[in-house]
Amino acid sequence: MSIASAFYTALSGLSVNSASLSVIGNNLANLNTIGFKGSSTTFQDLFYTNLGASPYQGNGNPSQVGLGAKVGAVMQNFGQSTFQSTSNPTDMALQGQGFFYMKLVTGGYGHTRAGNFTVNQFGFVVDPSGNRLQGYNRDSNGNIDTTMGSTDIRLPIGETVSAFATTQISFTTNLDAKVTAPNDRYTSPTKIYDSLGTQHNLMITYDKIANNQWVYYVWSPDSVPLTSAPSASGLGSGNVLAEGTLDFNPNGSLNTITRAVDANLSAALDANPTFNISWSNGASSQDVEWIINTMPSGGTPNFKLTQVDSASGTSDSSQNGYGAGTIMGLTVDQNGFIIGTFNNGQTYPLAQVALSIFTNNNGLQKAGENIWKETIASGPANVGTANDLGRGAVLGAHTEMSNVDVADEFTRLIITQRGYQANSRIVTTSDEMMQETLSLKR
Repeated sequence: MSIASAFYTALSGLSVNSASLSVIGNNLANLNTIGFKGSSTTFQDLFYTNLGASPYQGNGNPSQVGLGAKVGAVMQNFGQSTFQSTSNPTDMALQGQGFFYMKLVTGGYGHTRAGNFTVNQFGFVVDPSGNRLQGYNRDSNGNIDTTMGSTDIRLPIGETVSAFATTQISFTTNLDAKVTAPNDRYTSPTKIYDSLGTQHNLMITYDKIANNQWVYYVWSPDSVPLTSAPSASGLGSGNVLAEGTLDFNPNGSLNTITRAVDANLSAALDANPTFNISWSNGASSQDVEWIINTMPSGGTPNFKLTQVDSASGTSDSSQNGYGAGTIMGLTVDQNGFIIGTFNNGQTYPLAQVALSIFTNNNGLQKAGENIWKETIASGPANVGTANDLGRGAVLGAHTEMSNVDVADEFTRLIITQRGYQANSRIVTTSDEMMQETLSLKR
């Protein structure tokens, strides 16, 4: 082997240690980069050549001299890092192997662990580069369908969300058994909403007509008067929407409920009366079900009306309508649901974040700006929802920090520096030996 061979072998050592230094430098430069995953360099030896004329020693063992080293791989470390709490509700961190699935402004799709998202002027959830977070939006029926493929997540920030007309009302009411008939009256009021989001008064009035028997009237002073409506003294002409009788058992439990039939009601008798209301403000007419029996379709009846020797009163009333509203705040839960809180008192999911996962994370190609792109080596992205197939959970109002370990990087830095110094000594020694060889004729 010539001195020149040793010279070039040492140069390869300088080259690989220089490359390792660049990887370490990149890791330390991204020490505070959100969602950054550090890398490490591994080396491989190069081809070998025979030493002397014979490739084998006398004992049959090969006689070989190496020709240096090369960079074998730059391995990415996808280990979980720590989380940092933020005040931004749309910031997200992932605990698991998944990635946020992004539509890139440059075209195509990418994947990131950096969840420092904001909402732009059009309501799209974007990263600092303008790439759009992908997911599943709430449809017009209030459902989030994850089977139809992901799309740009868009939140109705600043927009007025439509009202929902009341379809059910419920009261937990006791009627005083000791009052005398006739015309001992009790009224339970509630507020309901029409299709325009306007609030209206709705009342249930009870008149005792005999022992263990009451007449009820469903009425509203705001409704359009009915042409063939039941009537009750003091409730206003045409304001009664439905009426019927309530028969109680001697122990105070409800026995039967019946109702009068008119042009505004269906003829069927059941434990949950349904009545129709029309309004004069242009809102759609609406059917409202009065939940008296919470198990009307079978099983043991569970009535919300009783008659015992206690003052008439309503301990609980509810209805499922609401007026129009705008978003007051956002939160993100572990399943990736972006939940909106509205000034009309409603809270419900607006979208669900899409996450991607790969068979081989180390096959992903770093594209800059915290983005990875899939390759043949990584395999195609499997896109779905959080907490499924190892994609991991989503932590709202947090970001994942870089997983670079400073102590580990400085240790590698020292080792790389020593490797570079050692190879540089081979270069200088080879140079000196060549000088000695050139001086032999003197």
